[in-house]
Amino acid sequence: MDGILQFDWNIMTWLQDNWHVGENPALDSVFKFITTLGDGGMIWIALGIVMLFFKKLRPFGIAVLLGAAFSGLLNDLIIKPIISRERPFDFDWPQFITNGREFFYPHIIKEMPHSLSFPSGHTSSSVAPATALWFISDKKLRWRLAIPFSVIALLIGFSRIYIHVHFPTDVLGGIVAGIVYGVLAVFAAKGIVALIKKIKPNTKLV
Repeated sequence: MDGILQFDWNIMTWLQDNWHVGENPALDSVFKFITTLGDGGMIWIALGIVMLFFKKLRPFGIAVLLGAAFSGLLNDLIIKPIISRERPFDFDWPQFITNGREFFYPHIIKEMPHSLSFPSGHTSSSVAPATALWFISDKKLRWRLAIPFSVIALLIGFSRIYIHVHFPTDVLGGIVAGIVYGVLAVFAAKGIVALIKKIKPNTKLV
């Protein structure tokens, strides 16, 4: 555990020292905006709904929505309660403070979340839908959607470290969890589509 915390401490203090977190108005504003893109998974819900209007993308739109849903349910109901990890700004860092240095928390956002920390929900609920996009059968559509939205998902994850509401390992855990949720969502979506076609063979829904 100490090794994991040391890893987190090293990255967060490096960011503070080199990126001047909380004292760099331009970067602070950029990452404050980016982190809001993941609030409530709204960008992914919107994407999934838009995809439902296109028959070729409809099964994957279902997967995008399921990926976001799986993230919220499995993180909050199972993983977070089991790990029960505090947020970085609630954590007691005395064993890492050297030479009088104190942990610096930049007040970039107005409302600090005090829910459990591991894994990062913003990250997993973004990576899961982005993962589902990589299964789109049409190669051109896959590249056009999967690449930009994967970049957005990773930026959302990084923003959680930047604004100091998550440990780096929370975000890494969120990426792994998100990939798993995304793959599960694709298989679940395929099952739903197969069931619909079995019940109504002539359906034009999917």
